[in-house]
Amino acid sequence: MKKKQEEDPNFFYEFDLDENRKVKNFFWTDRRSREWYYKFGDCISFDTTFLTNRYNLPFAPFVGVSGHGNTILFGCAFIYDETTETFEWLFRAFLKAMNGKQPKTIITDQDGAIRAAIKNIFTEAKHRNCFFHIVSKALKRSGSLFKKRQGLYDIYKDIIHNSLTEEEFEFLWEDMIQVFNLQDINFLRNMWEIRKRFIPVYFKTNF
Repeated sequence: MKKKQEEDPNFFYEFDLDENRKVKNFFWTDRRSREWYYKFGDCISFDTTFLTNRYNLPFAPFVGVSGHGNTILFGCAFIYDETTETFEWLFRAFLKAMNGKQPKTIITDQDGAIRAAIKNIFTEAKHRNCFFHIVSKALKRSGSLFKKRQGLYDIYKDIIHNSLTEEEFEFLWEDMIQVFNLQDINFLRNMWEIRKRFIPVYFKTNF
């Protein structure tokens, strides 16, 4: 890493060491990724791919979308664990690499440690959970729910995708629950409880 930084001063890396000076966490980014973040860093997606490498360390990429709609990488890390403390260290390292520029929006999974770290470090960002993952998980858990109730899926899909106001979404959702007698469906109850974290209508005023 030192050699790469000598070759390119815009290459950035940061280690987090334990009491025995062994590496716990490691973040890095390069010239191109930093330039991309300067241009396209208003919205980032952050996720951890758990234990898929030879060192059994979670891999944590910061990902964005270019002006041409292409997926781009702003930086990445290997982390020792998935605690709030570790994520706070990582987010600080990211901001240090990006000269303090905060994202306007950050999209993550529903991990509570990530949520707490974002609240403490990315203080200017709007935090949103990934709509695709939540809806996909709900479909997997639904079993035969939508098959048994004719017309339910089309109504459900229309409500979560096409509601124009928060009031409209909440009225139509509650109406759907009553009409189809869905009060005891756990995954729908959970979606309602976390609606302000992922339903698109709650983010219409955010970039």
